[in-house]
Amino acid sequence: MHSGRILFIGGWHLLSGLNHRTRHMANYFEGRFAGMDVVGYRKMYGGAPASLMKKMCVGVRNLTQNRIEIKSNGNSRRIIIRDVFAPDVVEMPIKDLWRYLNLCHCIKAPYDAAIFGYPGNAWTAALLKRSGRVKKLIYDDWDYHPGLETRSFKRNRVERRERLCARVSDVVITVNGLLADLRKKQGAKQVEVIPNGLDLSLFSRAREKQSHPPTLLYMGSLSPLWNIEIAIRALPTLAERIPNVRLLIAGYGPAESALRQLSRELGQEERVKFLGTFAYEALPSILAQADVGITTALPDSTFRHYATPLKIIEYMAAGLPVIASRLGQTEIIMQESKAGLLIGNSADEFAQAAEALLKDSILYRLCSELALNYSAAFDWNLLLEDAYQVVTRTIGETRI
Repeated sequence: MHSGRILFIGGWHLLSGLNHRTRHMANYFEGRFAGMDVVGYRKMYGGAPASLMKKMCVGVRNLTQNRIEIKSNGNSRRIIIRDVFAPDVVEMPIKDLWRYLNLCHCIKAPYDAAIFGYPGNAWTAALLKRSGRVKKLIYDDWDYHPGLETRSFKRNRVERRERLCARVSDVVITVNGLLADLRKKQGAKQVEVIPNGLDLSLFSRAREKQSHPPTLLYMGSLSPLWNIEIAIRALPTLAERIPNVRLLIAGYGPAESALRQLSRELGQEERVKFLGTFAYEALPSILAQADVGITTALPDSTFRHYATPLKIIEYMAAGLPVIASRLGQTEIIMQESKAGLLIGNSADEFAQAAEALLKDSILYRLCSELALNYSAAFDWNLLLEDAYQVVTRTIGETRI
């Protein structure tokens, strides 16, 4: 056990959301330090759908009666702060100040380091360091967040916060080399690359295949940025060559209705199956019904240029070759792994790639073996041990 004391600001991602990195890291670090406080956020209302008046009444009662929850477990504590509502234009600074003031009432400062992720925590972290409550800041940088914002005002605001995260932190831990270069340009003092990982034992179960027709699989957020429609547009051509081919789409998001409509317009409604939301533990059973994974994106997506889509590693860990867009970090992963085929923004290219993988058994087996070999390096236990070593080097190596 290390003698250091750590404040881990997991925020929203500690309790919910698709980012499992935060929860894995918090769980791995607990019990490895002499003291560790893990911070999460909960909505002001946080209940079932209701009228605005009821939400406000219940929310105010939550803030007055149940604003902070603290649970202790040995040397660690879980601190859950109920967030305050704020208008969009001033939401981030108000929530930053709210979280900081509430933390000041319940944390046991000083800490050797605070680990935080997401630009929404930028000012909270900076205030904690400036006030002397934490000695070092470590920014866990898992995405290019401005790329998710469609409005220029919010995009610029998040961009400024990302630059602040890079500048005020003593160390930035980021998920890929492209983001590492960006953070250095933004003023980061030290940058370490530790990619996202996965539970290899969970995904190994996906190799026990269920009986199914030739199947393409997309899983994840149904965002227009992911350009899932290219797979649907390729189906009429692909079906002429592989009559029983199908496409599974697992996930939810704003593009779902448009994708359903496109399937109907192209007469592919019977071939496209929307599986909806799913638990993380259900991924192996979904992957066991598929042959090829899809990781496409719009060519002009800055977000996708920097993103490291974990789905591509999850496909590989299940032994699935991948069809991926020739873009940013995704292209780098595909070139390193050689575990599938890269395409441009063309439905014809997609159809050709899918036909090649589904009909050429030698190519398929080769890509599948390369996928398994490449994914082996993304075991969470290996990666989180690397992250632990970065933290201990930052605060000083002292064991008790």
